[in-house]
Amino acid sequence: MDTLRNALAGALGVEARAPLDKAEGLPEVAASEWVALLRRNGADLPAEPTIGQVQARSDALGRRWKAEGRHREREALEKLRSSYEKELAKEAWARVKLRFAELDLPDRAYRALKQEEADPVKLLGHLAGARGEKLRGLGAEKVRDSLRKTS
Repeated sequence: MDTLRNALAGALGVEARAPLDKAEGLPEVAASEWVALLRRNGADLPAEPTIGQVQARSDALGRRWKAEGRHREREALEKLRSSYEKELAKEAWARVKLRFAELDLPDRAYRALKQEEADPVKLLGHLAGARGEKLRGLGAEKVRDSLRKTS
């Protein structure tokens, strides 16, 4: 892929930009305290779990602890989950805002999507690369509607 990008850049005489990696700069779920607590308590997680796998194991452990009356441990687990998810959302929204600025997209569309509580990680994926470039120059309503359909 890099050789193709470089060849096209050389043929066209333009500087090739590296593609935007949607996960770049976002907090890694496997390195979080939330996952560490799950692993210490016997949750069966792969080496590189997805956020969905971690959420499912966390929900199951929380239900088990509730049934056993271990409310403090359950609250600690929920607190770690909440703090990770807030940190992830904060970083993802910051990256979405940067991408909006790179593409010269209207701030109105960004604010509308944020107010609607769209998933910023999914938005970041849809704004990456050629998909995001197609939105360049569109009005706020069209940008919001096309991104709302995908998230």
